[in-house]
Formats: sequence, structure tokens, C-alpha cells
Amino acid sequence: VNYEIKRKFTYALDFKSSEYLRLPWKQVSSKVPETVEFRFRSPISKDQVIVQKDGDWAIQLRDNGETDAYGYLDFAISGSSSVGLVSSSLQPFYNDDMWSVMLTRVSQSGTDLTADTTSQKIKYELSAKQYDAGRNKILYQTSESLNVDGTVAAQTSWNDKFQSNGNLYIGGSGSKFVSTKFSGSLMEFRLWSEPLSQSAFENHVRAPKTYNGNTTSSYYDNMILRYPLDNNVTYA
Repeated sequence: VNYEIKRKFTYALDFKSSEYLRLPWKQVSSKVPETVEFRFRSPISKDQVIVQKDGDWAIQLRDNGETDAYGYLDFAISGSSSVGLVSSSLQPFYNDDMWSVMLTRVSQSGTDLTADTTSQKIKYELSAKQYDAGRNKILYQTSESLNVDGTVAAQTSWNDKFQSNGNLYIGGSGSKFVSTKFSGSLMEFRLWSEPLSQSAFENHVRAPKTYNGNTTSSYYDNMILRYPLDNNVTYA
């Protein structure tokens, strides 16, 4: 008898380096989203953009150049004169199993942002985890931060690029950053108006269909958008 559990969720939206979903990126109650969350898997070891907002910022995969499944996950912001970049530790991102990803932003003091201003000191945190349902444990995890000082001229534009209205491309737009669109599958893409806690995120890692936030009312008050992408339907 084989008790191995491969994948509990088999439906996801496939991307083959040519498709993308485009949606507006804009302020809701004086702020753009404070959390971007999604799940992905990719069997193709190459540099590729998973999500980007125009040519302003992106979450991307970067191959390590070896013949293995390892690489890096980056968050990059392109400012007026420089690029802000934070990279994960080396992880098996190309092992063709689902990874959960979360990008959050908070004040560097640790408090939630009340409004968007480019002069703020903001911490952007990129987290990624992979859960093994068969062993009931998180196998891999990484979390890195980019601290942006909005009082420094070169970094003011980084905040501006993140906060300004535009278009979000799920799957990448094919321009700027590593340029190549995403090859793989995506599910449970979400935008939140609050910075999700690590405990809430970890619950989603272990149970991907859950949608709890930081409080009991977060799903109603703070989830701006949710695309399940895993219910066996065709998206135009």
C-alpha cells in the first residue's frame, strides 16, 4: 500500500511564458495593498517574473546557474536612479511543488501604515514557504527584508513606484526586470489591505484554502481581492 501524498490541490492556472492576468493596482482607503500573497510552482529552472506592477516592482525567480532545482526569489523596485533588491536564501524553488509567497510592507517601527506617503520609512518583507502534506511539516522557508528610507532622495522613488496607481501583471508583462514571463502554475492570488502576520500566512501555507487574516473580521474588512485559480475553470 502506498501512503504517499503527492498533492492535495491539483487544479491551478498554468502559464507558459506567454500568458498573464492584468488587473488594476490602486489605492483603497488611501493605501495600496499591504500584502501580496500567492502560491506557485515551476519545474523550469530559469529567470522569470511571477508578478509585477508595470515597470515599477516585481517578484521574480532567479536561477542559480546550476543543473539543479535551486534558485532565488527576489523582490525588486525600480526607482528613478537605482533599483532596490532583496533576495531570498538559496531554495529549491524549481522542484515543481507548490510554494507559498507573501510580500508585506509595514513602517520600520513595526506599526501598520495609515496612509501612503513617499517619505515614510518602510520595511518590505518577502517570505516563502513550502509545506509537505505527507509529512505534515514545512520543509523549506525563507524570509528577507528590504528597509526603504523615504527621507533619502534615491529611496523616495522606490516608495513612490510601489504606491502609485498602475497595472498588476500576474505572470509578468515581459518587460523590465528579468523580462521573461512566468512558466508554471499559480493559485490563491490575494491582495490584503493589512500586513498579514507570519502566523496567518503559515496557516495558509498548511491549509491553502483558508483565508483568515490578522483578526476575525479580516476576510470581510481587509481582503481586497482573491483569485482562487484552482477550481478547474477557464479564465479568459
